[in-house]
Amino acid sequence: MHLKGIYAPIVTPFNADESINYPVLEQLIEYLIANKIAGLVPGGTTGEVYAFTEAERLEIFTGGSPSTNGVTNTRIADSHS
Repeated sequence: MHLKGIYAPIVTPFNADESINYPVLEQLIEYLIANKIAGLVPGGTTGEVYAFTEAERLEIFTGGSPSTNGVTNTRIADSHS
């Protein structure tokens, strides 16, 4: 695999009830895309992946956000088994 450009690890925003704040996540993704990021690395930068439900992981890692709209590459860097 050859990666080219800058790939941004995405911080995962949470609501007070510890659910993922999808509207804020979409804003972050839209900002990164607008600023010509080459790709996204979902799953956070602070190790929060372990706390995601399986459904949340699937949504985050498969580009569940409509904001991505196929514009960027997504790479999964997850050590969770």
